[in-house]
Amino acid sequence: MSNIDIYGNQKIKPMNFNWLSNPAKKHLHGDILQSITRIIDDSIGGPGDSSLHQSTLLSLVLSTKPTNILELGCRDGRSTYSLLVGCHLLNLYGIKSKVTSVDIEDTTFQCPLYLEGNWNFVKNDAINFLKNQSYGYDLVIIDDWHSSEHVYNELTLLKPFITNKTIILLHDLMHSNSTPEYNITKYTNGEFEGTGPYGGVQKFIKENNSYEMSTIPVNHGLTIMRKI
Repeated sequence: MSNIDIYGNQKIKPMNFNWLSNPAKKHLHGDILQSITRIIDDSIGGPGDSSLHQSTLLSLVLSTKPTNILELGCRDGRSTYSLLVGCHLLNLYGIKSKVTSVDIEDTTFQCPLYLEGNWNFVKNDAINFLKNQSYGYDLVIIDDWHSSEHVYNELTLLKPFITNKTIILLHDLMHSNSTPEYNITKYTNGEFEGTGPYGGVQKFIKENNSYEMSTIPVNHGLTIMRKI
């Protein structure tokens, strides 16, 4: 059989999937393997309002290899867990990575011992925290108070530290099961005051047109935004 294709090019050898790198052979077992399995299980059939996004968060950490991750809104730690597992995997491969989680309330998340070295929890209002930041983050996930003004202010405070390599994730732009449409319902008060997080994002992009965004339309939407 010829090794040349119909275009006269050398045929590509079939991919061999029956191999593992030395770090994988050494580390991918026990706690970390169980954690990966848990994230996959949660993504396929989990009950949480962000369950279906957990394998996406893990994949984004592994593919973009962020040194510093900022999570605004921690709550029960479902997303925190996926981010931390990604960080731990990167560290096992010699790539430094850590997560800083900020929440105005105490979190109920009980961080596994083997992940504690990658995590810093800060009990603070996100706006106050961002006003005092002195450096940027490679990956930011915003999933705290969802009023339009709050989300707009978060993005505005992050702006000086955002580069075209920074990835910003936002949850709930399709809240209240409006998927696959953005929720533009107007609220006069409460957590979604204004037109919810979508209103805050739209106001920010209108003032700063060098940004693009796309949304995965499941589980209230996971929006990926970046500077271009």
